[in-house]
Amino acid sequence: GQFFEDIYISYKKTDSTWTSPVSVSQNINTSTNEANLGLTADAKTLLIYKDLNGGDIYYSTQDGNNWSTPKAMGSEINSPKWETSAYLSNDGNTLYFVSNRPGGLGGRDIWKSTKLPNGQWGVAQNLGAPINTPYDEESPYIHPNGNTLYFSSNGHQSMGGFDIFYSSRDEKTAAWGEPLNIGYPINTTDDDVFYVISADGKRGYYSSSRPEGNGGKDIYMACLPDKNNVPPSADVHEINKDAGLKDSTLGVPTNKLNFETYFRYNVTQTDVNGKPFKDYINHLEELYKSKGAIILSIISSASKVPTKAYLTNNELSIIRKDKIKDQLLTALKARGIDKNKIIFTDCKTIVDGPEYQQDYLTNRATYEKYQFVRVSAN
Repeated sequence: GQFFEDIYISYKKTDSTWTSPVSVSQNINTSTNEANLGLTADAKTLLIYKDLNGGDIYYSTQDGNNWSTPKAMGSEINSPKWETSAYLSNDGNTLYFVSNRPGGLGGRDIWKSTKLPNGQWGVAQNLGAPINTPYDEESPYIHPNGNTLYFSSNGHQSMGGFDIFYSSRDEKTAAWGEPLNIGYPINTTDDDVFYVISADGKRGYYSSSRPEGNGGKDIYMACLPDKNNVPPSADVHEINKDAGLKDSTLGVPTNKLNFETYFRYNVTQTDVNGKPFKDYINHLEELYKSKGAIILSIISSASKVPTKAYLTNNELSIIRKDKIKDQLLTALKARGIDKNKIIFTDCKTIVDGPEYQQDYLTNRATYEKYQFVRVSAN
C-alpha cells in the first residue's frame, strides 16, 4: 500500500534554492489523508482535500503564525459524492470546484458557487459545455485577470491522460470559449494537473508524471516568457526531492523541426488552426529560406483498439499519414513554397500498443499514447 498524503511547505531562498519541506501545521495534518488544493491570492486561506464523506473540500485560515483547524465548506460545495479540487477567485467571491455529483455531463465536472451577501455559498452551478465533457475534468485555476480558466481534463483533445487546457471568458456574454490544449512541453502523454501561475506571472507550477521524475507525480516549474500567456515554448524544470531545481531542462528542444500530435479514437485530422501547427509551419518556412528545400519524414500510428470507422487499424494509420502530408503541403504552398521543393522521405505507418482489453472508456490514456503522427524535418 501507500502512505496517506500530508501537506508540506518549503520557502524559496535568496539563492533560488528551496528549504527542506516541513509539515505545514499539526492543526492540518492528521493520521488520515490531507491534500493541498491551493492558497488564496492573499495567502491567508488554504483549501484542503480530506477523505471524509466520500471526499470533501475543507479550508484553513492563518491564525497568527499557525493555521487554524480545517473546517468543511458548506453543503452547497460538499455533497455525499466526491469533491476533489477547488480554487477561489482573487476577489474571494467565486469558488470553482470539481465534483462527480449528479447533474453534470459525466465523470468529474467543474462547478462554481458564488458567495451570497450573508457570507454563505450559493447553489452550485455546473459550468457545462464547452468546459466539461463526458469524461473527467480536474484542478480548476482562475487567472488573476478573472477571465481565463486553466484546468486539466482527460477529455477534449488530450495528448494522453490528463492534459492542461485553458479557456477565455467573453466579458460581455460571460460565456466560456472552446478550451485549448496548453501543448508541449508542459503537457505529456501522462497526467499533467494542478496548474497555477506565480504572483508575478513569470512561472507556472504543476504536477506531472514523467519517466525522469522521482516517482509518481512530481512538481514541475515552467518559466513563462509572457505572463498573460503560456506558449508551448515554455522551459520546464522539475522540483527535486529536496525542493530544489534540477539543473536539467526538459523544455524547448534545440531542434524545433519536429512536430507531434495525438488523436482520439478514429480521429485523423490535425488541428491546423492551433498554435503548435502554425509554429511548426513557421519553422519550416525558415528552413526553406535557409536551405532552399524541405525534407520531411512521417511516422503515423494507430493503437490496437479495434476501429469501427475503417477496415483495419493499419488503414487508419495510413489515413493519418496521408492527412498530415496533405495538411503540410497545403500550409507550405500557402506560404509560396514550391511543392517540388517539399520532399517526403521515410514515411512509415505502424499499429502499436497493448492488446485491447475491452476497457477504452476507463483506460483511454493507455491506448491514446499510440494514436499519433510525428513529423521531422531536415
